[in-house]
Amino acid sequence: MKPPGKCPACAAILLLSYFDTIWKLPDKTEIIILDLVASLCQKCQQLYVTKDILELEGLVGAKCISAMERDVITYPHYFIWYENNSDSDSDKPNKSK
Repeated sequence: MKPPGKCPACAAILLLSYFDTIWKLPDKTEIIILDLVASLCQKCQQLYVTKDILELEGLVGAKCISAMERDVITYPHYFIWYENNSDSDSDKPNKSK
């Protein structure tokens, strides 16, 4: 299922990103889900998660009570890049290594 390109509420363009989220489950317990792929409307601040992801994470019927966009990439390719470039102040890869 493809995420929507525009906000259904206000028709603004959605930002597709990774979010750290807190969800309240139907049994009133809370769960933290890190690195959740979702779309955010920057105009009305509505978070959209595809049905497939909700089912995969066990969040069907849950309510998102907090979401924060990730500001640090936590994936292995980033750490490899960082190790190769940590002596540089540049954002561009160091081609001499």
